[in-house]
Parts: sequence; structure tokens; C-alpha cells
Amino acid sequence: MSKQANPTIIGIFVLGAVCIALLGITVFTSGKWFSEKSEFVIYFNESVNGLSIGALVKMQGVPIGKVTDIHVQLEPEPRRILTPVFIEIDHEKCKLLLQFKEFNGDKTMMEQLIKNGLRMQLQYTSIVTGLLYIETLLKPDSPMTLTHLNKDYVELPAITSSSQEVKKCNGCDERNSEY
Repeated sequence: MSKQANPTIIGIFVLGAVCIALLGITVFTSGKWFSEKSEFVIYFNESVNGLSIGALVKMQGVPIGKVTDIHVQLEPEPRRILTPVFIEIDHEKCKLLLQFKEFNGDKTMMEQLIKNGLRMQLQYTSIVTGLLYIETLLKPDSPMTLTHLNKDYVELPAITSSSQEVKKCNGCDERNSEY
């Protein structure tokens, strides 16, 4: 005759397996599921070809967030096509990077940072691959242009990328060229 299974031993085995699985998930994701993040939107008035979902948002080379979504939108006045890029910023990285005692991504704090020169700019990860990331800059002298098209997210101002400035200087801007 076969011996009947002990429910206590089975329960301990199942609990042990669940604990090991949770520990593995926590270790392999570095606890990123439990970190606080804030979402923002940036409206770019230039091509974002090479920027993809998951691309990094950096400040001085330090990854502080990532791109979560990219759309195309028509701005009614003046009539132009904009590219809203939605990003997610990790609070812990910003707290250390920007020397805040506490970074919580609230609207008032972000408005103060924007007034102090916080700007977003597209940069090449590699010119060879053409991949882009978003660089976070502090440029108080640069113009601050906000569209106010999205009421659900705090909007961060974008400045023209260096490569776009070069195209404009050389007369190679494809949107302004005559046929």
C-alpha cells in the first residue's frame, strides 16, 4: 500500500517555492517594481526617428528614467505636427542626482525646476546606429516653450537637438526645404 501524502509537508514545499520565486524576481529586477516613479510628457517639434519605447532618459550620462510611449499629435494653433513623448522618471535617481532632500515629482517642484532651466533634448546614443535618448539639461538661458496640450501629465520643455541645429544652419532642414 502507498503512504498517504502529508498536507503539512506539501504546504511547506509550496510556501518555500513561492518565497524562492519572489526572492528571484526581486533580485533579478533589482527591486525596480517597488521604486517610485513619476510620468511626464515632452512635445518635440522635430523628428524623433531613432527614439523608441524603453530609450533612456539621462542627466549627465546617468540614466534617470525611460521613454514609456510615443505619439503623433496635431497642434491646432499654429498648425504643426508635434510628437508627444511620455517618460517615466525614477525618484531615487533624481533625489541623488539633483541634490533634493526629497524628490516626489509633484507639479510645484517640477514647475520650479523648469523655471530654473530644466530642458529636455534629443541626443544620439550612437551616430552609427542612429538611436536616440533624451538628455535632461539645466539651461536657464534657453527659451521655455510649453504647449499645454495634455492636462493629465506635467509637461517638460524641449529644446532643439544639436543635430537639428546643424541641419538648420546648413539649410538641410527637410521641413523647410523648397522643391
